Formats: sequence, structure tokens, C-alpha cells
Amino acid sequence: MFARWSFDVNNGDWCVTDLWLVLALRQSEQRLTLPDQANATMLLVIQPDEFRIEKGQIQFRGHLSDGRVIQGQYFSKEKENLQRFKFDKTTSVLVTGELGRPLPATNAAEFDYRRYLAKNGVYNTIKVTKLVLKAPVRTLNPFQWWQNKCHELRAQWVTATMQLPATLRLYVQGLFLGWRADDFYETLHAVTDLGLIHLFSISGFHVSWLVNVLSKGLIRLRLTQWIIAWIMLMILPSYFILAGAAPSLFRAVAAAMFGFFSASARMASFVALAVEL
Repeated sequence: MFARWSFDVNNGDWCVTDLWLVLALRQSEQRLTLPDQANATMLLVIQPDEFRIEKGQIQFRGHLSDGRVIQGQYFSKEKENLQRFKFDKTTSVLVTGELGRPLPATNAAEFDYRRYLAKNGVYNTIKVTKLVLKAPVRTLNPFQWWQNKCHELRAQWVTATMQLPATLRLYVQGLFLGWRADDFYETLHAVTDLGLIHLFSISGFHVSWLVNVLSKGLIRLRLTQWIIAWIMLMILPSYFILAGAAPSLFRAVAAAMFGFFSASARMASFVALAVEL
């Protein structure tokens, strides 16, 4: 009887915890959601790798000064002139357009675009009617500077890989940079049908492969395991941004970092013990 009562109490604790989590998420969503506005004007900070010009339109993801994330689209009849908006540095962009919330799914079988964006921290979209590039962003915050440089480097790598053969380019961009070109699904339809790139991504195979290659390269330089571990601990967070910062990538990078951190801690303990002896 006591065990049954304890089980019921534990269930109750879980219910209270779940309810608290749901309420916290709802409050966060309300705080980050802006009211609909027909002719909204806002200044966004946009990373070069989050600004795409494809098929006669511009798609981007920008950040307001208060941290809110805005997903935007800009259509133009002058498709050949869209390239004038391209930039390679973190840039402030002034946009004007119709601000609103993403459309939700209208039936159970439909893809829920609103829920998909919410999982990525996006609660507002804007259909842009006017877009003006202002100036590259300068910051004195070292953490923000590091993030900006990682995004800029990712954009440069995406541009550099455009020179590769078509199939190889899509593999490298999709797997190692987390980038899906506009012809990705048409060109690699057999791979996408099998879900191979998705399988490699969620399994963290590419992270393990990169860690193995880099570690062996550093070993050939005759570096100690302790130094290699700390070098990898500095490289992996940067690669997380360079590869698109997907949730599945976070798990793989975090697992690799935990392994190197544990290894460095063990080696530090051995060194301290040796010094005492």
C-alpha cells in the first residue's frame, strides 16, 4: 500500500514538473512573439550564412537587438539584381514588410511550419517589401566576435565548395557544413530517399570522423594527449557553428567534448599525483 502511494506521489510530482515546463515554454513563446503588423520596419543583424539568394528570392534569419529571431522572405521581379544584396560579413539590414506568425498546420497530416520554426527559436516571420543593407557589424564582445567569425567562415566555405563537382559538393555541404542547396533534393534524390545523410548527421558519424582525422594529424606533430585534448576542446565549439548548429550535431559535439574533457582531467590527475610522489 505504501509503495502504491509512493508511486502515485511520484506520478504527481512528474505531472507538476511537466505542467511547470509547459507553462514556462508558453511564457517564453509569448515573450518572444511580436504582435502582427502590416507595415513593420526593423533593423536586423544577419549572418552571411543565414542569408540565401535562390530562385529569384531572398531567405534570411535575422536577430533584433533584444535577441528575438525573425525569419524573412523577399521576392523580386528583377532576379538578376538580387546578387547586389549579397554580403560576406555580419551585417545590419533594415527591412520593411508584413510581420506575423508562421502559419500552423491545418490538419493532422500536414507539416507544421510554425512548430518547426519554434523548435529553432523563431516565432515571427516577415514578408519583406523593402530591404536595405546598412553596414557590417562591429562588436567589442569577444564571444559575439567569435560567433560572427564562425558564421563568416562558414559562408566562405560554402562559397569555396561551389567549385567541387556537383555530387561531391552536395555531400560536403550537406554533411559537413549543414547546408542544403536549392538543387539538393533533385540531384541526390536516391540518397535522400534512403536518408543516408540524415542518418550520418543524427548518428554523429561525420563528427567522429573529423575528430579522428584531426587527432591523428596532431599526433603526427608529436603533441601530447593533454595538449591535443585542449586543442580539440577549442575546435569543436567552432565546428558546431560552422556545421549549422543543428540539435543532432550538438549531441555529437557535446559527446566528443565530454570525452576529451574527461581525458584531460585524468591526465591532469596523473600529473598531479606524479608531482606529489
